This record gives sequence, structure tokens and C-alpha cells, in this order.
Amino acid sequence: MIIDYKKIYGDWSYAGELDVDPQKTALVIIDMQKGMLSTDVDGYLRAYSKILTVDLTYFMNRVKEQVIPSLARLLAHFRKRSMRVYHVWCASGDAGLGDMPPAKAKWIRRLEAVAGHEVYRAWQPEMQIVDELAPSRGEPVVMKRLACSFWKTELEFILRNAGVQTLVMTGVNTNGCLFETFVSAP
Repeated sequence: MIIDYKKIYGDWSYAGELDVDPQKTALVIIDMQKGMLSTDVDGYLRAYSKILTVDLTYFMNRVKEQVIPSLARLLAHFRKRSMRVYHVWCASGDAGLGDMPPAKAKWIRRLEAVAGHEVYRAWQPEMQIVDELAPSRGEPVVMKRLACSFWKTELEFILRNAGVQTLVMTGVNTNGCLFETFVSAP
């Protein structure tokens, strides 16, 4: 499939034609975890919202009403065509946060002081991927520790071994984790 960006966006577009091979294209869904998307779940975002003192109602409504349904349709499109799908989630796999960089562990402990209990652990229900976007059998799930999905993870190795040449990266934290992943992409 050839996409002609000049026809779509006009002369100001820097992109010319982009040849997208569905067999070499992958969908990467980043950080679509229950406790990071809603304060209705007792976890990361609820504790964060108490420190931030910002009303997150608009954010949570957009995630629920727009982002998750849109990503679910995109995910269904990729699955229907047997295209590659990868899930990335951020959590600590160590009860003592020993797998986290010191600054991140310090931040998580600050959130825990506000929450009154542990947050950000891989085994906690609020850290699981939302049901609508849950991985299907055979879809790799990569755990990361920081914003960038490539930092000290196996994602690049997996993508290169699969022959992936085009990434469709999605998620909800565009100015954070998605940006960090975009600018660090190999």
C-alpha cells in the first residue's frame, strides 16, 4: 500500500510517498493500564492526582469515550489482518522497587505515601492493561521501567527479529511516554 502524503497534506508536507508493507508493520500500544488512566482505580493516577491537584475529569472522560474505543478499533483492524501487535506497560517487577532507577523509585515511594499502600507493582490489578485492549495469545508484552519503551527493554530486539520496518505507536500519554519512545526509536 502506498500512501502519498503530498496529496493528503499539500506542498508543506516533508513526507513524500510512504510504502507500508502490512507484513512489516507493527502496532505498539503503550501504557494503557487501568491505574494510569482513571482515578476510579486506587493506584497510580489517584495518588498522582492528589499531588498534582488538577481535575482529571476531562482526561479520564476522553480516555474512556475516545481513546480506548479508537485504539480498540485499530487493534481489531491489525488483528483481523493478522498484523503484528505489541503491548508495552510500565511497572516494577520487584516489591522493593529494586528494578527501578533511583529517581523513579523515589517518585513511586512519594506516591505510595499519598496512597497509603504500594503502587506501580506489576502484579497489582490496577497496573494491568485495560480489558478492551488486553493482549491476545501470542501478542508480546514488554515491561518497561521509564517513559521510553526502548530503554533497557527487549522491544527493539523483538521488532528487529520480526523484520518490522514501520511502527504505529499509540497510547494516551503523548507528551510523555509516547514522545520519549518516538524520539528514541532505533
